[in-house]
Amino acid sequence: MLKKIFFTLAKYSGLNFLYGYFSGEKVFIVGYHSVFSEVDGNAVKTSEYGRVSLPVDLFEKQIRFMVKNGHSFVLFKDLPNLKKSKIKKPTIVYFDDGFKDNILNVLPILKKYGIPAAFFVVPKYLDSGNPVYMDWNDVRKLRLEGMEIGSHTSSHRKLTEAPEKVLWEELVRSKEKIEKEINFPAEVFSYPKGRLNGEVVAAVKNAGYKYAVTTKYGVNSYDYVSENPYLLKKVAPRVYESFSDFKVRLYSYNIFR
Repeated sequence: MLKKIFFTLAKYSGLNFLYGYFSGEKVFIVGYHSVFSEVDGNAVKTSEYGRVSLPVDLFEKQIRFMVKNGHSFVLFKDLPNLKKSKIKKPTIVYFDDGFKDNILNVLPILKKYGIPAAFFVVPKYLDSGNPVYMDWNDVRKLRLEGMEIGSHTSSHRKLTEAPEKVLWEELVRSKEKIEKEINFPAEVFSYPKGRLNGEVVAAVKNAGYKYAVTTKYGVNSYDYVSENPYLLKKVAPRVYESFSDFKVRLYSYNIFR
């Protein structure tokens, strides 16, 4: 109830506008999964992953809103130089799991608006032959389009419950597999379902990744990024929320959190 009241106040009080206006030096990391279209058979929408699948028209409205409101789109590799660059509202858009609709529905919109993005893939899914997921040719195409490819582990297992050896294999083998397939370093990581602890974070660092994104909600200051490269916060659009809800979630909801 409190959250609902806050969303209503933010929409009509001007609070959301003010937060957006004064957040020029915050790093936004906006995370998605699947983006479905009515013409692609709703492969993800009608599956168990439907709860993370956003309609393509709503996705484009969200992207267009960020473009019109001064967001500067970057990649994780750009994070070390952001403070010096003095760009406003540096924003990373990323996608977890490697759904096929990322190449069918997402890529055309990203290209339309000239936006680079990061894609965190799971080698087990890409090797499965399941049409819900991309294959390695799709991932290579994303890379050639200037997108950043990172790891979401080898098999999307719960890292906090994995024995040390298995944890290491999930992190290192996925990195090696991705780098072999795309012939380019895979230096960023996304924790499956945000499950992490001190041991997992240390293992991600030791495996050679430079940045990792969590499911902790919020935006990141430049100092936070520098001090916590393996605990980056995200903004998570919800598939059950409206476009006006997204605007609050992107900006003033960070105060509520």
